Amino acid sequence: MDWTLQGKAIVIADDEPIARINLQDALEKIGCEVKAAVSNGLEAVSACRQYQPDIVLLDVKMPLMDGLVAAREINRDGTAETIVMITAYNDLTFIEEAVKNGANGYIVKPVNENILVPNLLVAHAKSQEIQGLHKEIRKAEEDLAARRVIEHAKGYLMDTEHMTEDSAYVYIRTLSRENRMSMKEVAEMILEAKDRQ
Repeated sequence: MDWTLQGKAIVIADDEPIARINLQDALEKIGCEVKAAVSNGLEAVSACRQYQPDIVLLDVKMPLMDGLVAAREINRDGTAETIVMITAYNDLTFIEEAVKNGANGYIVKPVNENILVPNLLVAHAKSQEIQGLHKEIRKAEEDLAARRVIEHAKGYLMDTEHMTEDSAYVYIRTLSRENRMSMKEVAEMILEAKDRQ
């Protein structure tokens, strides 16, 4: 885990120019790279699509599109690793909405560097941990799907070619190595050939 914000790409969205400037100054002072500082949620969504930042900071109340809707769009698009709300609203309803829309952190204004940096570090670490878990789940699902296809192809070879289970597996693995393809791809080709017969 990288416990620094140095070099992290940041997008800031706040409709108050002074708040934007203060956040940008504080983040650049600690070595962050502020890619965009915008005034509404629509611009934040666009900036995240363009820059794919490590962290996006969103004010809750902004014109055109508020921070909660922007968070939902950015989370759905997967265009920022970490979403942090920075707002004057500490009402539980806003916090629940923020979490529901994909926020990894929630900082109440006024914000100073002593509050900002630790909160961003924790939020970023947690979002990376969650993304790591999602990757593991996707990998496990892909592995399971591949195993199913390979088992199906093995069964077909056992029935039609009178191979043992082990020899069917070795046959698929050998074709995989010889043709520089995954065993799943080879199994799919065997099953496609079966369907054409």
